[in-house]
Amino acid sequence: MAEGRNQTSVFVAVACAAFCATSACAPSMIDPGGARPIADFRPSSHGYAFRNSFAERPLSFGWADRYIPWPTPYGLCGGMSLAAADYFLAARSMPGTTEPPTPGSGEFAYIMSRQVESMGFLGWRALRFAQWMAMPDHSARGTFRRTMLHWPTTRARLDAGEPAPLGLVYTSFRQGGVLWENHQVLATSWRADALGVIDITVYDPNYPGRDDVRIRLTPVVVHEAPGARDHDPPVPIMGYSGERIVPGLRPKPVRGMFAMGYTPRTPPQ
Repeated sequence: MAEGRNQTSVFVAVACAAFCATSACAPSMIDPGGARPIADFRPSSHGYAFRNSFAERPLSFGWADRYIPWPTPYGLCGGMSLAAADYFLAARSMPGTTEPPTPGSGEFAYIMSRQVESMGFLGWRALRFAQWMAMPDHSARGTFRRTMLHWPTTRARLDAGEPAPLGLVYTSFRQGGVLWENHQVLATSWRADALGVIDITVYDPNYPGRDDVRIRLTPVVVHEAPGARDHDPPVPIMGYSGERIVPGLRPKPVRGMFAMGYTPRTPPQ
């Protein structure tokens, strides 16, 4: 998923599930015991050097290709985020190429397999993106509120030194958005100020080599519930509004944020 381009990582994950179930795309699990804390992760050193933008079709159905539309370029942000975490935990150097790998290569197969895994069994996390896209922002059951409720999961992972992949909901169906306009990143650390504003440092595959990309969560009142008694003041219900911040660029609104799954795998040699 990526901004301003037809990059369908959710679509690609579901369409290629059968391909990535083959032995060529079935990475083995690694034991994360004794691994470096994820706070030591630096995108400039431990992330991919190429941008999340792939051009060549990963699958061909021969003559039927002309009847099967395929977006160009497309993104594999979830696969790149999980694979980068795998390399880091395994203490292996990242591939140094600045060009995305092509279908048929071992590295492309690995990233694609991790993309599929990022979406969960039968792509159920893609459904979560869709559910959040159908929600309002400011509501007791909206995306801002749900972001606050989901944040403790990510915080606990980061506090334990574990990788914390994130799903970022950028758009909504009301805005005419589509699934692939959302995004996945890898959270590596966090801090909060005295006002409760949270800055999460992330590896964003759309910005290779950038150690200064972060997600900012700001507390906001999303609803006021009636007090327990008639004369009691209303009770504020809080949530988090979000922004993706890349210094030098305009902040990008984040409608919602939730934890994605992560199981360490062994990256290719």
